[in-house]
Amino acid sequence: MLGPQRSTKARTKNFETKWATMEAKGSEEGWSRAPMKVEKDKLETAIYDFQFPKMHMVGHVSNSIRQMGSPDTFPTDILELLHIEYVKEAYRASN
Repeated sequence: MLGPQRSTKARTKNFETKWATMEAKGSEEGWSRAPMKVEKDKLETAIYDFQFPKMHMVGHVSNSIRQMGSPDTFPTDILELLHIEYVKEAYRASN
């Protein structure tokens, strides 16, 4: 999984850099347009979809709860603060 992106400009720059590398590799290997489009779509999904630590951690937490049972005194304040930070950031970027 890619790390969380801090801004739209950072995402765009990250996408453009990685896509240029993949496009060069594809043209060297003689890929047709269809595989190139599929790879571009995968990269766009990986970079532009919402990615934040809380959602990534939920998968690990749910597996741990299934294996070991409910955790006692599990602090959620850090996760809530991260969630608030990323929600506000996304809201500001969209308006």
